[in-house]
Amino acid sequence: MLLCPECQSPLMNMEGSSRGSWRCGTCGHMYRKNEGIIQFSKNVAREERYFPAHAFDLLYQSEERNFWFRVRNKIIGSVVSQYLSPQARILEVGCGTGFVSRYLKRRGFHRECADLFFDALQFCKKRDAGYANYQYNLADRIFVNEFDAVCAFDVLEHIDDDCLIIRNMYDAMGGGWNSHDYCAGR
Repeated sequence: MLLCPECQSPLMNMEGSSRGSWRCGTCGHMYRKNEGIIQFSKNVAREERYFPAHAFDLLYQSEERNFWFRVRNKIIGSVVSQYLSPQARILEVGCGTGFVSRYLKRRGFHRECADLFFDALQFCKKRDAGYANYQYNLADRIFVNEFDAVCAFDVLEHIDDDCLIIRNMYDAMGGGWNSHDYCAGR
């Protein structure tokens, strides 16, 4: 189930089974595809960026030939293969330019990509990294019981309220996690 980021009511898919536009039956808010990217968040304001404006372009150009990114993909692929079957529906949050997602997709995994930044997701599309692309803020609870796994590689360490993000990621896989033990004292 997908929830409206505005009011947390269930969203209705306006295009049947395909991942197209979504509408909230309660508040009426519409979430549409823009250049093949489903936008559950608006474009991020310039002051919310934490890196240079052309960072995604630089990453996209360097990842293919950089040993760190190539070896990192092999490590991630090895670990993911130990725990998930290729039929598993996997969401990568904070996917950046889609380098990891494309690698796992080529290994047969069903990948979907999510990032806060629209320009990052444009590179994901260029790479054909995932079967669907979502722009949203991880602090928004949007997905509930939608995925078999949610991956975040080099993401959580950049987020202040990691407990909220982990709870939202867990909800996307089926929910029910009592975050009290992990988040005690926060």
